[in-house]
Amino acid sequence: MKYSRRDVVKMGLGAGAGMLLSPTSAQVARASAVQMPSYIMRTIPSSGERVPAVGMGTRQFSNPSDDLIPTLREAVRRFAELGGKVVDTSPSYGRAEVIFGDMAHSLGVQDDLFLATKISVRGENQRQVGIDQMRKSLERLHTDTIDLQQVHNIRDFATQWRTVQEWKDRGVVRYAGMTTSSVRQYEEFARLMETEPLDFVQLDYSLGQRRAEERLLPLALDRGIAVLTNLPFG
Repeated sequence: MKYSRRDVVKMGLGAGAGMLLSPTSAQVARASAVQMPSYIMRTIPSSGERVPAVGMGTRQFSNPSDDLIPTLREAVRRFAELGGKVVDTSPSYGRAEVIFGDMAHSLGVQDDLFLATKISVRGENQRQVGIDQMRKSLERLHTDTIDLQQVHNIRDFATQWRTVQEWKDRGVVRYAGMTTSSVRQYEEFARLMETEPLDFVQLDYSLGQRRAEERLLPLALDRGIAVLTNLPFG
């Protein structure tokens, strides 16, 4: 079933309101018998799939020192052990895809994760460059399927978006999206949100950068587009 973010909010409010009512003994028994997750979940509007709200970025994996490698590997292991799912990376993050992919593979957790990466090319009409980059991402991440493929900072969007859609139709990509981390791109970003069949957008949003509240977040709500936030601490 397809739910809009507004539908999900309403369902959540309804569930919350129900929890405020005086429970029956049967309700208490059922509640005590069910182990509820301790993390906040979010619903992807285009599919109804649910994932934890907090994910892992991989910029720290771009060029780590040798003494940092064990710490990063333990972070990946613990993230998966605690039920973490969404991991966001990019070919433009140095060696992040390679290092993270090898760690997840050696730990045997890559199939349990929701892997998000990007096409990040320079110039226009770079179709083959984008295709080659996507193939390398599959290899580096030790997977046959990319959960979320994003056009990075809407570079060469028309060309790369066509490839993402084709790969989604073939089942190699599950969700399609685009990213921005620049207010200067917000106008074009909003136009694409209004016209393209996006499953996800990724944008910069923090206490220090609230501009996404003005148009992009309301537009995502109305269009039923899932939102990933980057630079959450500014």
